[in-house]
Amino acid sequence: GVSLLMEEAVVSTQSTGQVICKASKTMAVIIMGKVVSAKKFPAYEYVCAALIFVGVSVFLLWNPQEAEKNYTAETTFSGLIILLGYIIFDSFTSNWQGELYTTYKMSSYQCMLGTNIFSSLFTGVSLLMEGLKQWYQRRVRALLQSGPLPKQPRSGL
Repeated sequence: GVSLLMEEAVVSTQSTGQVICKASKTMAVIIMGKVVSAKKFPAYEYVCAALIFVGVSVFLLWNPQEAEKNYTAETTFSGLIILLGYIIFDSFTSNWQGELYTTYKMSSYQCMLGTNIFSSLFTGVSLLMEGLKQWYQRRVRALLQSGPLPKQPRSGL
């Protein structure tokens, strides 16, 4: 999920937007930590996260003519949505894994095993569904190409 969003964001956005969105990820992780784990963060961490975001934004957007040269509305809007999804899901994932580690005393190996089992199940179901779809399409195509079905004689019941 998260890696797919990041790959799509790389394709559909300019590098300036990617770096600015990644700089805002610190704030997203802090906010998601409050939501998922009810963590308390000192005020200086919010200030640091905001300063990182502002600093990176100012540094990258300092030359407006250069920024406008790469600007297109299509990539900006779709890329923004994809990057927003990436930031939300990635910040949730890291906080949720931290919560699992502390609540259930899991090791990183147990977490990797669980992730691999579920991804294997999802991949297997997806492959099975795709195979069934292709089999069904071949059967329907063969029936359509064979012409009309012969009429069956009626039994005299």
